[in-house]
Amino acid sequence: MRDLEQTEGQKQERLNRYRLLFVEEWRRQRFTNVQMATRLGKSLSLTNKLKAGTTPLTAPVIDKFVEVLGIDPIRAMFAVDIAMSHMSYFDPGFQSACATAIKFFDQVLVEFGYGRGLADLAVSDNLTADRVEETARVAASTLASSFLRSQPPGHGLS
Repeated sequence: MRDLEQTEGQKQERLNRYRLLFVEEWRRQRFTNVQMATRLGKSLSLTNKLKAGTTPLTAPVIDKFVEVLGIDPIRAMFAVDIAMSHMSYFDPGFQSACATAIKFFDQVLVEFGYGRGLADLAVSDNLTADRVEETARVAASTLASSFLRSQPPGHGLS
């Protein structure tokens, strides 16, 4: 699972997908540039540059856009990082799939030691890449075993 490292170009493409998602939601909510600048607490000039993509997004600015626009951060991450399409965020089917995946992941976390699932994950002191990888491996194995056991006799996978 170490393939999460990105080149500089890939990082910029990712940030641009976030920017496009924010600009689309901004358009859908019909905020003017002045209104958005005020809500972000940024100058109109900087807001225009962020919108145009001439000034790079930073983590605090991304967080502020998420807050101001009411963006679901997990669904945004799924759209930007997994589907690789900012417009997926707005698709009702994608929204439903994300909700299902989050519910499943929450249940997996509870089963593997995070008492309250995602709520505990957010405040866990012992969250490490190795623990996440091990939990994912065990969860995948358990899921596969459960699936294979659920097949009616004579209808297994070949």
